[in-house]
Amino acid sequence: MTTSSHVPSQVIFVAERIEVIRFRDLSEVRWRNGTGRTVTLVQSPLDAPIDEVDWRLSIATIDSEATFSDFIGYDRWLMSIGPAGLTLRIDGEQCELAPFESVRFRGDDPVTSRPHGSGERDLNLMVRSGSVHADLRLSTLRPEEHLLLQGGDAQVEIGILVSGTASAASPKGSERVREVIELNDAIVARNDDVGLDAGHTGAVVVVAQLRQAHVDR
Repeated sequence: MTTSSHVPSQVIFVAERIEVIRFRDLSEVRWRNGTGRTVTLVQSPLDAPIDEVDWRLSIATIDSEATFSDFIGYDRWLMSIGPAGLTLRIDGEQCELAPFESVRFRGDDPVTSRPHGSGERDLNLMVRSGSVHADLRLSTLRPEEHLLLQGGDAQVEIGILVSGTASAASPKGSERVREVIELNDAIVARNDDVGLDAGHTGAVVVVAQLRQAHVDR
């Protein structure tokens, strides 16, 4: 699952508080083995090579059976975002993922994947072991329901819209600029909280939480 090069994310800043990453504006990179394609949503540090990042969030499209690359020293989460799901074999054990189901594994585990249909997409979170605490969760929002993404000094939360409609706004400040979020767009809460409001059809949002690990000195 190795890509041929790193393409930095293109970021839009809204009212200096909301960081919106537009999926439609990002470049897609084909895997070296030709069995899939990847779009990097956001990573830290922004311009680091793929094997030197502290964490990375990306969306892959799997065209056929594929073998994942070895990322020793990293922990990985993978969630199917549809349309049909996929079958993984992780260190010899088979794992069936329906849409919006996820699995965690080590970066050096031998992994192969087989999509259940054409154009299968999955969301990938990769973090450096021991330096970043991470979690990946699914939030299903009813029409007009609110979701708060919490940012802070040592925490980043990222919301990715994977179904339905939503808009984002900063809950702080006098200027409440609202931005419509499109499918597979990402909203990043770094230093301030960001609110997501589901549209009239509801929304499904994947939330990635990243916290700096405490290191005793």
